[in-house]
Amino acid sequence: MFGRSSVRLVCVLALVASAVVLAPAAASATAPKQVNPKYNIALPWYSECSSPSSLACSTKVLGALNVARKTVNGTTYSLPANFLKLTSVEQLLVLTNVDRAYYGQQPVLGLNSTLNTAAIGGVKSDADPGLVAKIAGKAESLYAANWATGSGEYANVLAAYYGWMYDDGLNKDGSKPSNLDCTKAKPAGCWGHRVDILQSSKAGTQRFMGAAGGADPRFHGCTAWAAIWENFASPKSGAAIPTIPTVTGLSPASGKHTATTAVTVTGYGFYGVSNAYVWAVSSKVAVVSGTKVTVTAPKHATAGTSGHLTVKTSGGTSSVTPAALFAYT
Repeated sequence: MFGRSSVRLVCVLALVASAVVLAPAAASATAPKQVNPKYNIALPWYSECSSPSSLACSTKVLGALNVARKTVNGTTYSLPANFLKLTSVEQLLVLTNVDRAYYGQQPVLGLNSTLNTAAIGGVKSDADPGLVAKIAGKAESLYAANWATGSGEYANVLAAYYGWMYDDGLNKDGSKPSNLDCTKAKPAGCWGHRVDILQSSKAGTQRFMGAAGGADPRFHGCTAWAAIWENFASPKSGAAIPTIPTVTGLSPASGKHTATTAVTVTGYGFYGVSNAYVWAVSSKVAVVSGTKVTVTAPKHATAGTSGHLTVKTSGGTSSVTPAALFAYT
C-alpha cells in the first residue's frame, strides 16, 4: 500500500501490490541486473497538477519519471513521440514495456478486455485486481497486480506509475514510507509494486495486461488506478488470449488525398487482426508483427482534413486518440 500524508493532498495516496511467483524464466543474460533503489525518490509537487489530467501536469510528471529513472539506471525513457496523446491505460502499457525491455524481461503483448474488467473491479473495491483464473478457456500461470489512489499530481496515471517504480521503499530520513507494506522491520514488503512490473515470466508463456482508473469510492476527491498482469501458455503462433490493439504511432501520418498511402502502424496487440479503418472506411491491412501492421489509407474527397486510423482484432478495436490521426493533404 502506498500512502503519503501532506497538506497539499486531499486524501492519502496509497498503493497495494499482489503477486504469485511460479518458476519464472531468467531475464536476458546481457541485460542490466534488476536492482531496487536504496531509498525512495520523492515525486515533487507541481502547481500544474491542480488539474491532474491536464497535459501540463502529465508533462511535469513525465519529466520527474525521467529524472528518477536516470538516477536509478542512468537512462531516461525512450517513448513514442505521441506518448502523451495516448489513453492513460495505454501509457501504463508503454511504460511497463519500456522498463521491462531495459531489464531484459519478456514484453507484455497487449491489453485484454477481461483483464481490463478485473482492473475496473480493483478501482471499485479499492484493492488489487483479483486473479482471473481463465480467459478464452486458457488457464493463467502467473499473476501480479498493483493498485494506487491519490489526489493532486497523484491522481495522474503517470504519478501512480512513478509511485510503483520509484517511491515504493523506505524513506532516507526514516519517515513513514509511502508503501504501507514496507517497513524497516519488514523490508520484504518494500518495492513490491516495482517487482510486479518487472516480474520475470514463466518459460513458455506470454504476458498480458489490463488497467483502469476512476473515482475512488472510499476516499472523496481521490482517483484510483489499478493494473493486472497475467501469463498464459504460448500457442504455436499468435497470442494465447485476445488482445486489444494499441496504436502508438503512424508513419507517415499524412498523405495526398488524391492517392492511397501505405501507412506503417506501430503499437502493441496486433494479433488476430481482422480489419483497419481510416475515417471509418475499411482499409487494406497486412500484419508485420504483433507490434507493427501496414494499412493502406484510401483516397479522400478533400484535402486539409484528418481522420482516425483504427485497427480491429478479435479482442477489440484500438482507441481513437490523437496518436492515431491521419491527415490528408
